[in-house]
Amino acid sequence: MAPGWYVTNLGGMVSYGVIVASPSARAAIARATKGRVGSTVLRAGFAAAVALHVGEAVATVVVARRRGVRPGSAAALALRTLAVGFPSLQALAG
Repeated sequence: MAPGWYVTNLGGMVSYGVIVASPSARAAIARATKGRVGSTVLRAGFAAAVALHVGEAVATVVVARRRGVRPGSAAALALRTLAVGFPSLQALAG
């Protein structure tokens, strides 16, 4: 897995989480978007992104097991997919 995926995908998730957790960042975004993107939208978007990464990690375990990957290795692949998302699942499926 190319290091850039960790920077962009994991870094983006961490950054998004920091923004969602910061009242001042949420307020700044709400001001900048004239209220169109408030706390509820930011939290829902973050929850959806986390749920997607978790779903991809579960899918990774299923695919890995079907391909005969050992449980410990499947778990490592799932952690990688949890961190970077679809590029990891694509690498396994491709």
